[in-house]
Amino acid sequence: MNGDCAMAESLFLIDSTFLLEMSRNTFCGTPLMPDSSGRDMTMLFGFARELLRLRKQLGMRKALTVLGDDRPCLPDSLTSDAIDLLQRLHVPVLYPKGVRVGDASAALAEHCTWIVTGNKSMLQLISDRCGVIIRTKGNELGVVTVASIKDQLGVSPIQVPSLFALTGKKGHDPILTQRQAVRLLKLHGTLETVLQKAAAGDLGQAGRKLVKRCDALRERCRELEFKAAALGEMKGRDAEANFIEKAEAAASVLREYGFWSLVRLLPFPERELVSRINLADENAPWHDYRAARTQAELDELHKMVEAAEVCALDTEATTKTRGMRCSTASRFPSGRGSLYMCP
Repeated sequence: MNGDCAMAESLFLIDSTFLLEMSRNTFCGTPLMPDSSGRDMTMLFGFARELLRLRKQLGMRKALTVLGDDRPCLPDSLTSDAIDLLQRLHVPVLYPKGVRVGDASAALAEHCTWIVTGNKSMLQLISDRCGVIIRTKGNELGVVTVASIKDQLGVSPIQVPSLFALTGKKGHDPILTQRQAVRLLKLHGTLETVLQKAAAGDLGQAGRKLVKRCDALRERCRELEFKAAALGEMKGRDAEANFIEKAEAAASVLREYGFWSLVRLLPFPERELVSRINLADENAPWHDYRAARTQAELDELHKMVEAAEVCALDTEATTKTRGMRCSTASRFPSGRGSLYMCP
């Protein structure tokens, strides 16, 4: 990580679903902390603990927490209790009913610096303004930005749903390996184009596997794609996103719940534990790879090459020409661009 600017100025968007799931998986529904009325507070305690740990670990000063209606296998009472607790702690929380967390996050991503989540599908929301901090299976935090996603996954953010649909498992049998899926998406761009090529018989054995499950793949990709939900104006929410400004008032709330051990997590660390990453790092340029498959796309490519000062073209050599080294240049009619062909 690099950069001298502290992350304290960043606005974090926290996907609360994975925190609730972590609490559920940690305690497995065991009632360890009944309150005075006999209601179990164990999973709520776990949720609050993970949230405060994140706040301390990342040095968060501004944050929005989001809950959605797509939380799997979580009791409704836990969600309502979590919302009540967040509001009492003065933690900004959004709970748009009938909206998935991913769709809410898609609407808010352009206003945030970081999305904190346990859902890899959120990687599709990465841009030059917004990165993703993702919790891995080992409970470590991984940082993915627009400059690093291709190194980590092999695809661009917009291709993430297609990649995960292609590499999803049916039982223990993945449809394609990561390498196969990345290769196909590099060549054809989207899942839909890959399936069209498979139906035409252009992809061999892998294509036949895809044809058999084309409907399921399309449905899975639609489930993984996030579309910005209508959440109203974001104006003013940034200023209202201060994350537990008054520690003593928050400590009083935690004591009322019986969460005494969490009070020690309220003070911020003396220094930031994570430094801000430059999302638009000039040393890590973003490349856009697209396949020209129609006459209109080829015409567009011709115009781009003609307008460029220099263009390099890598060609696939046959066995007869493999090993040869040549560099030929041809002028376009305009006389502007040079085309270097290197088999």
